[in-house]
Amino acid sequence: MNSLFNRFVIVLLSLFGVIFFAYQIYQIVYQPYQTQTVQLVNYADEVALEGVVLKDETVIQSDYTGVVKYEYENSQKVLSGATVATVYANQSDLLADNQIETFLMNLGRGSGLYGLAAMRRVSTRDGVRIV
Repeated sequence: MNSLFNRFVIVLLSLFGVIFFAYQIYQIVYQPYQTQTVQLVNYADEVALEGVVLKDETVIQSDYTGVVKYEYENSQKVLSGATVATVYANQSDLLADNQIETFLMNLGRGSGLYGLAAMRRVSTRDGVRIV
């Protein structure tokens, strides 16, 4: 009885495999839709600009001294009321802020202890000491 059942299962699986294989070949060979290229067009559009476009911006004059960290790259859109740059008293204040920022980003993405260590004070890469 058990031998007859095993043969039945093997025949059934073999039949399924043959049908599946035949169906895959049919799908490759048979293409129900005819396609043709109607018109091939390449289109390129350029705008040449010179100068700077400013819109409702105020230049702030101040006597601040220190290290400046810009929050936006050149030509990046700035939201109204957003902080464009931060002035730090010295380089160590900027590094401390970067450490905190790196820690919070790593914490937010679920890093382990190694990732939460943020930036090292001194590291070596390709034999070069980075301070």
